[in-house]
Amino acid sequence: MEYQRRDAEQMRERIIDAAVHLFEKGGSSIVSMRKIAERIDYSPAALYLYFKGKKDILLALSDRGFSLLYQRMLPVASTPDPKERLLELCRVYLAFAAEEPEYYRLIFSDPEVHYPNPTEDSASKPAYLTYSLLQDATQECMERGLLTAGDPLAATVGMWSAMHGVASLLSGGRMHVVPQERLDSLADDVLRFILR
Repeated sequence: MEYQRRDAEQMRERIIDAAVHLFEKGGSSIVSMRKIAERIDYSPAALYLYFKGKKDILLALSDRGFSLLYQRMLPVASTPDPKERLLELCRVYLAFAAEEPEYYRLIFSDPEVHYPNPTEDSASKPAYLTYSLLQDATQECMERGLLTAGDPLAATVGMWSAMHGVASLLSGGRMHVVPQERLDSLADDVLRFILR
C-alpha cells in the first residue's frame, strides 16, 4: 500500500514537472493534458487518475509559485523591526512579480485558478504561509504603535491590494503617467506612503 502511494506521488510530481516545463515556456495557456502526456510519454486519459483536469494542475503550479514567493520572503521574515520587515516583504513581493511574471499572473490573475480559502492545514498551505508573513508583520506593527491600530486583516488586505496594483501596473507596462526615472523608486515611495 505504501509503495502504491509513493508511486502515485512520484507520478503526480512528474506530471507537475512536465506542466512547469510547459508553463515556463509560454504560460498557462499552453499547458494542456495532451502536451503534458506527450512530455512524460503517458496517455492523456491516464493523467486523470492523478488530477481531475487542467484546473487542478494549474492549482498545483500555483502552489509552486506560492512556494517560490514564500521562499523569497522567508529570509526577511526575521527582520527585527516589524515596519522594516513589512517594507522588505512588500519589496520581495514586487520583485517576484517583476522576475516571475508568469507565476505572478497565474497566482493572482488567471481565471482558471480558483484558490480555496487557504488555511494552515489546507492543500493551499504555501498561500497561507505567504499571507501569514504579511499579516503577522502588520499585526506586530499595530501592536507596537508603528501603524494605526485597527483590524490587521483589513490592513493586510489593503496593503496587499495596493502592492498588487503597483505590481500589475509595473509588470503590464501601464505606468505611462510616471516618468521613467521615477519607476525604480516608485514602489518604495508607494510602500512608504501606505506604511506612514
